Amino acid sequence: MLQRSLGLVVRRTAIPRAHERIIRRAGVDIDRVEAVALSRITDAGSMTVTELAEELGVACSTAGRHAANLEEGGWVERSSSPGDGRVTIVTATPGGATLIGRLREAHCSLLAEALSGWDTDDLDVLADSLGRLGRDLLPGRQAEITS
Repeated sequence: MLQRSLGLVVRRTAIPRAHERIIRRAGVDIDRVEAVALSRITDAGSMTVTELAEELGVACSTAGRHAANLEEGGWVERSSSPGDGRVTIVTATPGGATLIGRLREAHCSLLAEALSGWDTDDLDVLADSLGRLGRDLLPGRQAEITS
């Protein structure tokens, strides 16, 4: 039962149609994977393309293409590392940070609509349980999740 329920949540939130609803509500146009990439870059402040590849679980060349597309959209800037010119650093622009803010607001709005019939106690239990699940799934990142 738990696996089926979690599977349903993952399927309903990971499908392209869910992303389309979010970007439509936010009034922006960005590819789903590039939205995830921009979110990670924005949260980190800046990161190397190699770090972005690790975050996305893709090859460095793929992360580099996503970074190039984001730069073309004006959402990130790419620069060479001062210590090693072969390393590319990707930094979110103010426009990129604004776009992520709009996407997050739209996502929260859609989530609030979906949970509007829930009472406060049920929402508290859900938040606590999801936080615990997130920490337990990624024990090496527990400090990041709780801070």
